[in-house]
Amino acid sequence: MTLNAGPVNNLLEYDYNFHFLPAFALLWALFFKVFGIANWVSRLMAMVFSLGAIAVFYKIAEKFLDRKTAIIASFFWLVTPMFIYFGKMPVHEIPLMFFVLLSFWFYLNKKFWPMFAAITAAELLTWPGFFLVPAIALHAFLTKSWNKKYLLLFITAPALFGIHLLHDHFVTNDFFGGGLREIFLLRTSGVNMVWYVRTLASWSWAYYFLLVPLAAIGLVWKRNRITILFLMYAVIYPLVFRDAASRHDYLLIYFWPFLALSTALVIRPYWLVALLVVVMIAARWNFIMALEDSSLYRESARIGEYAGANTMPTDKVQVVSFDPSVPFDGWFASYYANRPVIYTLDPSEINPSYKTIYYYPGGRISLKGENK
Repeated sequence: MTLNAGPVNNLLEYDYNFHFLPAFALLWALFFKVFGIANWVSRLMAMVFSLGAIAVFYKIAEKFLDRKTAIIASFFWLVTPMFIYFGKMPVHEIPLMFFVLLSFWFYLNKKFWPMFAAITAAELLTWPGFFLVPAIALHAFLTKSWNKKYLLLFITAPALFGIHLLHDHFVTNDFFGGGLREIFLLRTSGVNMVWYVRTLASWSWAYYFLLVPLAAIGLVWKRNRITILFLMYAVIYPLVFRDAASRHDYLLIYFWPFLALSTALVIRPYWLVALLVVVMIAARWNFIMALEDSSLYRESARIGEYAGANTMPTDKVQVVSFDPSVPFDGWFASYYANRPVIYTLDPSEINPSYKTIYYYPGGRISLKGENK
């Protein structure tokens, strides 16, 4: 939700959340406005941008390499567990990937102003959009395609960030309010590097499987300027936001274009492509099914839906759970309830100003408490 174009966790407490830029929430709201508020609309938004990203990716490979490479690379993109599961998840990275690839398309075609517009859109969506500026600038310098107009990117990016800070101050009276200061320090905090590399390697193998070693071969063997550009952009996030990258496996999404295209440069015969696709799907089938069946916070969604149907829009809701084995996520519950939802395992902590909902073992939810 947004208030004064600022992202908020709920409208009753004016709990601003400046962890994120506002454009994604506004884009999401636009889909809700057109199609109605429903889970399938959230998925639709993600799928529209996922398919749009693949279309732009295909055009880049087709124009600057060849049609066969574009077809093969697109297949490799589509069969990864990363795409199958996260390609329909309404998170910032999905629309961002579309604008990242659109920026690369205009950059490679030497169309500065359309590229500038695409980069600006990416920067308004989420923080990794800002990484386009150093990636493209460094690539242009290394490939001797630098243009003085690119200096404008280094002016616009800090200006947009400054506007975001001014907006933050306008609604929170703090340039780094709404949790921005805390989340930045957390996300850039150091982690044990041995553990970090092992974690990312494990996730890469799980979500991309054989594309990882094959793409590395393609990078060294072919040294294609486009795959290098894709890789330059992808590595910035795990280098800067190590804490976030160590917590969220889907942030490896930025390696999608590099892995798919670089692998396509070394796997050429269609029969070998088909064999690799079959092997990848077969080897990761159980993993894909486990992802599709994952339901860590399903009960939080149920609680939120119950709260939304059984309390007033102006109510603040407190959940008293008698089943500590069931994980709870307040953001999920608050989203589905469309009102603030807090949680406790201790009935003595009941706040009388909140509407109380009781959760019992077996998944039963009630407005009435029982002796336990």
